[in-house]
Amino acid sequence: MATLRPHLTVHSGGGIHCYWRLEREQEPSEIESLNRRLCQLIGDDMSCADLGWIMRLPGSFSGKRGRWCRVLRADRSRALVDPDQVRQAVPDPEPPRPAPTPRSNGYQGSRTDELALIDPPTYFRALAGADVSADGGMIPCPLPDHEDSHGSCQVFAAPDRGWWCYGCSRGGRIYDLASLLAGGRWGAELRDEHFLRARELARAVRAAPDDGRRLGASAHGRRVP
Repeated sequence: MATLRPHLTVHSGGGIHCYWRLEREQEPSEIESLNRRLCQLIGDDMSCADLGWIMRLPGSFSGKRGRWCRVLRADRSRALVDPDQVRQAVPDPEPPRPAPTPRSNGYQGSRTDELALIDPPTYFRALAGADVSADGGMIPCPLPDHEDSHGSCQVFAAPDRGWWCYGCSRGGRIYDLASLLAGGRWGAELRDEHFLRARELARAVRAAPDDGRRLGASAHGRRVP
């Protein structure tokens, strides 16, 4: 749609990034919803909708790609985009899911699950021995099947935001990390007996010293199928 063309298009060194200027500020959850709609509109990677996604600034250098980020097209003369226009033009492909019930075995756990309330920096230090501050940040992905030398894993400070690795496109909550560290499932596939096994591994966080030491074989000595 011509009226929803991006105001700024840049080549990051590894791909195309598009930017839209909005008429008014939006809540973070609404920004992610708008991002999903725009990603669907242009056929882009849906993982770019996450607020934690770091967009490379024009003029910066990508050490990973060995290329500069450059502007391809910029048009500041066009009118700002009305967020409601985006909502009316494109449906949200992944609307927010309802909160799980206390009896749910979904991988996100329930609101009464004390493990689900542990902040990501704490369980990353306990389960993976990761050097991450209490405020979170970007760290090398600790998953055993991902060699990450550029720090692609975003660890958020709040439990409801969890973590996400932009290098291997995996993330989630404490249960996802515990399962993936043991070679198991994650996300929508982490259900039923797989979730129960991941929860057993995650319980070790409560007994772990909060000094950056990684848990031993008791937590990671067996593979989760």
